[in-house]
Amino acid sequence: MICPKCHTNIEKNSTYCKFCGSRIRNENYLKSFLGNKYNDESFSIPASLFGALYLLSKKLILQGLLLILLILLIGYYNTQIALFLCIIIHIILGYQFNKKYQEYAKQRTAEIMIENQRKSKEVIIKKCQKAGKKSFFPVLAPIGMILTIIFLSNNHINQIETNIAKQKRNSTNELYYKIPKELREGKRNTNTYHHVYYYDQDNHCSITIINIPNQNIENYKTTYIKKNQSTEQKIEKINNQLWEKELSFTKNEVTVNLLTTHNNNLYHIQYSYQGEKCKGFIQIFGTSLLIK
Repeated sequence: MICPKCHTNIEKNSTYCKFCGSRIRNENYLKSFLGNKYNDESFSIPASLFGALYLLSKKLILQGLLLILLILLIGYYNTQIALFLCIIIHIILGYQFNKKYQEYAKQRTAEIMIENQRKSKEVIIKKCQKAGKKSFFPVLAPIGMILTIIFLSNNHINQIETNIAKQKRNSTNELYYKIPKELREGKRNTNTYHHVYYYDQDNHCSITIINIPNQNIENYKTTYIKKNQSTEQKIEKINNQLWEKELSFTKNEVTVNLLTTHNNNLYHIQYSYQGEKCKGFIQIFGTSLLIK
C-alpha cells in the first residue's frame, strides 16, 4: 500500500503512515466505501460473468480498458485463443476480484481521507459512499463506441459492396451483365434502357441494352434494325441462352445486334467498337450475359 500523502510504501493494514504520520485507515470510511462487501473476499460471480465490464462499473477504468484491449488484440489474430483466454481470465477474476478490491478500497479511502482531512467525518463518509458506488457510464461508453464502430463499419462495407456491385454487375429485368469499370454511363438510362460508352483517340465503343415486354422479334427487327449489305446473321449460344446475332462491318468499326426473348420480354443489345482496347471491353461484356 502507498501512503497518499508522502507516497512511500507501507504495510497494507497500517492505520497510520510510519513515515509522515498521516492517518490512512478508518474502518467506518472503509465500510462506507464497500457497503455489504466489507471484508468479503469470497468468489465474485459478477466479476466472473461480466469481466472487464464489471471492472468498469466498479470504476477500475484502466484495468477494464486494458483487459478489453488485450482480448480484442488477441481476437484480431486468433478468435479461438481469445475466447479461451477470456474464459480463463473470467474464472481468475471471480476468485481474485473481491480480495483485490478490498486492497483498492483501502487505498482509495486513504486518499479521500488525506484529500478531505479538514472536513467533518460525515462529509468524508458521504464521499466514500459516493466513490464506492457502481457507475454504469464507464460500461456504456465503450459499448456505445463499439456499437458505433460496428454501425459505421457495416455502412462503409455495404457502400463498398454496392459500389463494387454497380461496377461489376448490372441488370435489366432478368438480364444480368458486367460493365467494365472504364465505361461511362449514358444520360438516358432507365429501367428498360441502359447505355454505356468509351472513347479516346484510338478506341471507341458503345453498348446499348433495351428491354421491351410482349414484343415479337421479327416485327421488332423489321422496324428498328437497319439492314446492311455487309451484315452476317447467325444464332449464338451465350451462357445457355440462344441469341439471334447480326454483325455489320465498316472499314474500321464492328456493329453487333443481339436479340432474344425470355418470359415474354424481348432483349435487344447493340454494341459497336473500334480499337483493341474496346474490343477487350466488348469481350468482357459479351461473356457475362446471363438471363435468370
